[in-house]
Amino acid sequence: MTAFARWYAKNGPKLSKERRMRYHSDAQYRQNALDRSKKQKAQQQKPSDGKTITFGAAAEALGVTTVTLRSWKKKDYFPEPTHHGRHLVFSEEQLNLLKLLTAEFARWGWNMRSPEAKQSLDSVVSLIYCNWE
Repeated sequence: MTAFARWYAKNGPKLSKERRMRYHSDAQYRQNALDRSKKQKAQQQKPSDGKTITFGAAAEALGVTTVTLRSWKKKDYFPEPTHHGRHLVFSEEQLNLLKLLTAEFARWGWNMRSPEAKQSLDSVVSLIYCNWE
């Protein structure tokens, strides 16, 4: 058990009680908590068509590893996927956009050192961002 886990096991109930009291007595604190909750719930909505593809299934469909897909996400090659609970999911349209990115890497190789390759990649990334829903 980590030092923080031991500390929290000891102090957690007291902190929770203080938060509950502040929630009931401080209107601004309560409103901020409700706003955070509303924002978090909005991020967790499923795509409108109801068909979702998990992160792992998307990587498999693209022919890349989940590590590669996470690397692309970290490099901002595509916008944040939809959250469903703790999981990231894609729609069919988003998966099709990511296939363009995969094709771009297949075309130029994974290195992308040449100026033409970088420019081509930038245009595909722009296309993805423009059409991401």
